Amino acid sequence: MPASVPDRPNPQMNAPLCGPPPAHRFGTPDQSESAVLLIRRLSPEDLPESARAHRELLPQGLFPALGDRFLRQWHACVLNESHAIALVVEDVSGPDHRIVGFLLGATDQSAHINGILMHRRALGKLIGVGVLALIRRPKIAIRFARTRAGPWTRRLLRSVPTPRATAQEHVPANRTAVLSAVALYPEVRGTGTGTALVERFLVESRAAGAETATLVTKRTAEAAARFYERLGWHAVQEGATRDGAPLRVYRIPLNETVHHRKETGPSSGRQEGLGSETYPP
Repeated sequence: MPASVPDRPNPQMNAPLCGPPPAHRFGTPDQSESAVLLIRRLSPEDLPESARAHRELLPQGLFPALGDRFLRQWHACVLNESHAIALVVEDVSGPDHRIVGFLLGATDQSAHINGILMHRRALGKLIGVGVLALIRRPKIAIRFARTRAGPWTRRLLRSVPTPRATAQEHVPANRTAVLSAVALYPEVRGTGTGTALVERFLVESRAAGAETATLVTKRTAEAAARFYERLGWHAVQEGATRDGAPLRVYRIPLNETVHHRKETGPSSGRQEGLGSETYPP
């Protein structure tokens, strides 16, 4: 069953897109013809494919372990939240217009999570789908109870805002954007598509008022580390997930993003190895 999409309209859904031009013709040395790849916003029709891509390309963490139905509902919650940046890469050169990559992020992570928590109907559906997924996966349910049930419940009870409280919130002095998840299928890696996706996220985050951006990768993901460092991100912290997986936190100041792009330009190397996901999910 397709995931339900939150019925609150997103003012950014049909807004003009920032960053690189929306359509790019990419190719690699071993391709006889260049693919035509369209970077655009995630739409409700994309949810089955974006969920499948999330599970296949970023299988680590709790959310992918709960299956495609849960991921569809999670992407639906993200889709209409006003602080979210949700992009997909569509291969428009073939008849099926397949989704070959995606990016999820937020221009202000705290406001983004509060926005999702405020939309009670969509949140209730997400929790319901998650509970059913845990019932069907006893081993994952035990892991969830041991590592996340307590902290998540306390945060949910503490953080669900009221409309009045939200209206009184002030804009933080140093707003931080978070790149939550980004990945491409192997056939389009090394074409500069990943660079275009990440740069699009940075430009839109800066336009929304964010001063810095952060992301988290596995400490063992050396290809991803090289990719982000080549784009100007700096490792600032190391740690571990609730499950013990080693992590590395990267940060980039957005006031330097435009200068960096002018100096380096998009990368089209074959070693493009992006792949990151916010933890603890």
